[in-house]
Amino acid sequence: MDVTLVYHLTFTRAMMEAPILQRLCTRFDLTVTLRRAILSEEGGWAEVAFAGKMDEASRALAWLQTTGVTTTGPLDAVVGPAEGVPAAVGR
Repeated sequence: MDVTLVYHLTFTRAMMEAPILQRLCTRFDLTVTLRRAILSEEGGWAEVAFAGKMDEASRALAWLQTTGVTTTGPLDAVVGPAEGVPAAVGR
């Protein structure tokens, strides 16, 4: 069964130098859509939608956690303003 799951991913500064999202796209049979993100000198976060088979999405999330990326979700599929962030930022 195909699903679309939206997750909030949190990265440290060191992780931003690694091609984590590129590896995610090549290792797993999913469509990965970056919905919004904010990066700073300290680190950052991204809201990412994974579309594909549920078992493949589960494997991808498990792999992400082995990289040190913090995953939160699944979130609601509707994009709304991030708490504490103006609506025009990160869209």
